[in-house]
Amino acid sequence: MANCVSTLFSPRKGGLLYSLDHAAFVTGRSSADVLTSANAMYAASVETALYYESDLLVVHSDPFLSIEAVGAKVEFPDKGPPILKTRPSVDAVNTTDIIHRGRFPLLMDVMKEVVRRFDGSDRVVSVSVTGPFTLAGCLLGEAEFLTRLKSGNDMVIQHVLSLATGIVMCFIDALIRTGSSVMVAEPLASLVRQDTFRNLVIPPLIRMRDMGDVFFHFCGETSHLIDAFLLLGPVSISLDIADLEPAVARTGNRIRYMGGLGSMLIFQGPERLITERISGLKVHFDPENLFICTGCDLIWNSPPRNGRLALNFIHGKNDCR
Repeated sequence: MANCVSTLFSPRKGGLLYSLDHAAFVTGRSSADVLTSANAMYAASVETALYYESDLLVVHSDPFLSIEAVGAKVEFPDKGPPILKTRPSVDAVNTTDIIHRGRFPLLMDVMKEVVRRFDGSDRVVSVSVTGPFTLAGCLLGEAEFLTRLKSGNDMVIQHVLSLATGIVMCFIDALIRTGSSVMVAEPLASLVRQDTFRNLVIPPLIRMRDMGDVFFHFCGETSHLIDAFLLLGPVSISLDIADLEPAVARTGNRIRYMGGLGSMLIFQGPERLITERISGLKVHFDPENLFICTGCDLIWNSPPRNGRLALNFIHGKNDCR
């Protein structure tokens, strides 16, 4: 198993975790083009990473790419994130040859080129996929999924989660073969209790961790899940929460966290608070335990100048040109 704590992010310092619709905003492209065209997705991802001088380049695929591959209909506005219009019936889901369906082949083409472009560089190249717990919720419908979870041992939940796990593992296997690392994103997992997290979220993620250079992102408020993170073993975990001190205090160097920069800070500024926040992170955290980064909740139209300021300051520069 690749030990992501020691090999994937050390000795890099920091980066921005941004969606493809933010990359579209930064580079003056429409979100629809960036989400549906391999050339636009590649160009926007690379140009944004180079502009920010980020140590991390995640081609942050939208949350509906996975479910689209099994028949969902997705709408792509010119600005902002995509919209899920219809989802397939769970009984009708067909996973045969799934890596050649929907926009996944497009994503594969992009990652092959991104890996080729940055081969030999110090930049971490990665791609996001929706995690199995969140994909299961998307397949069933979040409201029904969360309601069934409360009822206990629901066979429908078990079936859909198994289905989603198989889909995500197919995607991870294909993406790792491009030479990229993979970020598995679980936005829905933060909404459940720790016992549910331990029993239903963690086991599939352990299987994915063992597939290679895989790390994880958990959205929203996750303070109640920190102790359960240790079940994942020595990995890197990206969090949206800005206050990471309790997490680091409880898990030590067994987890390397990515985070510390709140999305609203980058969205609103002012510059003084951004630089003060980064200075505090540098003083109080061992760089082996923290990769300074935003969460995935970076607002799509956040001012690029603020992101550039943050990355320059992380790298020891005092200007934002």
